[in-house]
Amino acid sequence: MRFVLILPPRETGIRRFCLWPLGMAVLTLRRIHATPAFRSGQDVKISRRNVRAVTAVTSLLARSNGALKLLFEGLTRDLPRSAPAAAPSAEHAGEATLGGPRSAGSRTVRRRRQPNISAAGRGRASDKH
Repeated sequence: MRFVLILPPRETGIRRFCLWPLGMAVLTLRRIHATPAFRSGQDVKISRRNVRAVTAVTSLLARSNGALKLLFEGLTRDLPRSAPAAAPSAEHAGEATLGGPRSAGSRTVRRRRQPNISAAGRGRASDKH
């Protein structure tokens, strides 16, 4: 939100471009917070009516920093400010968990390991004869 507020108020197109997904994300996070054991995105998906409301309200308020601050402070008031910290176990090292601590709604994503490329293996054009 801070990024949007530093954009000049006269740049309503750019502001709307940033505000619409931000507003939809906040509404989705509210649904996730209200349904912590969700099993799929369908369980927390916002309605088309909510999408229309986000686009209409943020378009009307795009020029007003004060109104946008009030709107987003009100929408995020009941949301946690950060995810609870959980110590990674040895079994899940190298994994990131989406959906908070391990629960019925969590999904685990494996992080890909980056290949270790040494300077000798890179092969520069000046090294070739």
